[in-house]
Amino acid sequence: MIKLIDHVLLEKNFILSIRLKSVNLPRLLNETYASFDENSQACMLTFYPKFEIVNNANEYAEIIFIIDASNSMDGKHVQQTKQLAHLFLANMKTDGRNILFNIVIFGSDNDECFPISSRNTKENIDKAKYFVLHSLDHRGNTDLFSVLRQYSLLSSSSKLGRQFILLSDGHINNLKSILILLENQSSMRHDRLFACSIGDTSNKHNLRQLANGTNGVLQILEHVGQPCVTNISIDWHGTIENQQENFTNQAPKRIRSLFDGMRLTVYRFIRNCLKVTLTATINNQEYFTTVFSNKITETKGRILHCLTARAIIQDYENGLLHDDECENELIKKQYQQDLIELSMKYSVVSSFTSFVAIEERDGQALEPGARLLDVMLENDNDLLPYISWDGEHSPIDIIKDKIINAKRVFDSASILNKIELSIEYEKLCQNISYRSGGDAKYDLMLAIVDTYRITLQEKEKARQLYDKIRESRN
Repeated sequence: MIKLIDHVLLEKNFILSIRLKSVNLPRLLNETYASFDENSQACMLTFYPKFEIVNNANEYAEIIFIIDASNSMDGKHVQQTKQLAHLFLANMKTDGRNILFNIVIFGSDNDECFPISSRNTKENIDKAKYFVLHSLDHRGNTDLFSVLRQYSLLSSSSKLGRQFILLSDGHINNLKSILILLENQSSMRHDRLFACSIGDTSNKHNLRQLANGTNGVLQILEHVGQPCVTNISIDWHGTIENQQENFTNQAPKRIRSLFDGMRLTVYRFIRNCLKVTLTATINNQEYFTTVFSNKITETKGRILHCLTARAIIQDYENGLLHDDECENELIKKQYQQDLIELSMKYSVVSSFTSFVAIEERDGQALEPGARLLDVMLENDNDLLPYISWDGEHSPIDIIKDKIINAKRVFDSASILNKIELSIEYEKLCQNISYRSGGDAKYDLMLAIVDTYRITLQEKEKARQLYDKIRESRN
């Protein structure tokens, strides 16, 4: 509880900021499902690494933009690629770091903007923009292997390694050979690949494999040149024999690489898990730490169970479950019914389920509510109606405005409401002359006549009302 000193008034808004004392320490939370089933337990592990990045003025970061110009990159995909490439180049122009860069456009063959990687000067960036703008024509197949093979023949001049940024739709030939090259070639040991997905029909499975195989992440821009945490694995010290859930693997199943300021949250259904061991590689050195739970982090409820179910569903829908794309889809198909049951159990929406909210009533009929426009027309709360922002309005203008608003309400009303409004607006028009109401009154009366004749099928009533209109106008 927060108390203020007596007789002290706040001149500004009061903002209470609550923060963790040590935000970068890993944490483990346990939850027991609050129901008749006391065997179900869920755990959540959070990891938020922080690095001290030291910029050396003598070190260069080498960035290679690899742009897909194959036949599959047609139409709007080419335009999106140009826009994204220009965005990269524009951001690099304002960057104060020393950068060497080059642009490679590939298909069945490939072209380079510069013979070797060049400095990020204004002249070179303008030349690269022109190269991107005029070189994105159709080049046949998607032969990414030849491009990476050329770079594997020589090591990078940068101590940080090469940072490949791939702009592609993911429909790549000979993916297995590319993964073997990136993993086993010694000259590319420090290189990383960042994959940017282009288009609605992109093959994100292939792009995720490329990013995972080279310590990169999907669709990332700001972490080029930073160290990262790789090969992250978690050893859960718990039991799953009597666990009531069908899914006992962690989510996400495959953990991406982490950069400075990126939070990792991993969920799992597991019982009696009082500690986990977190292992990772940072700058080619392996680190491990053990995270313990305590009474403060042990709770009862269903929030953590719902979050765990949501993470599992998202991982099976969008994650990388197997290296082979066919096997990846078979796994999703195999567990489809189990995912539906998990979604229904914890009321978490998935691609296979949706939920409808139902209001239970006691059977008594509810009175129809008042329409906002009707209330506004019936009650004029303006204390000074003759004053407005546009100057003074005459009483005739005010009457015409009310009739015009009444016509709008009448046109948008339902059939049941039109029955009541016809009587109400007919009485309103009887008290207003055609000299005051003008064409606005005439239009409203004709709308009422059409309602009687067409909608309500009271042709005699419509004829009588139309005769009154003709007499009044004469």
